[in-house]
Amino acid sequence: MTFNREAMLTYLSDELGVDIEDINDDTLLFTDGYLDSFSVVDLVTYLESSANISISPSEVNLDNLDSVGRIITFVDVKTQ
Repeated sequence: MTFNREAMLTYLSDELGVDIEDINDDTLLFTDGYLDSFSVVDLVTYLESSANISISPSEVNLDNLDSVGRIITFVDVKTQ
């Protein structure tokens, strides 16, 4: 699996039911209610498998996962 912005948006739409027409890189996914706490496990599992990274419990936070832009930055840092 390959991780990139387009794959991330497709995942949000197809798997988590987010209307990506309303989403830009700075939209707060959890804070604004697009995703809920049940989505965290699915999102982390997706990121770990698609980006081939391991995410520790301490990294599961809004600073890293609350927007597409934050997720892309987080994954970029983890894969360097």
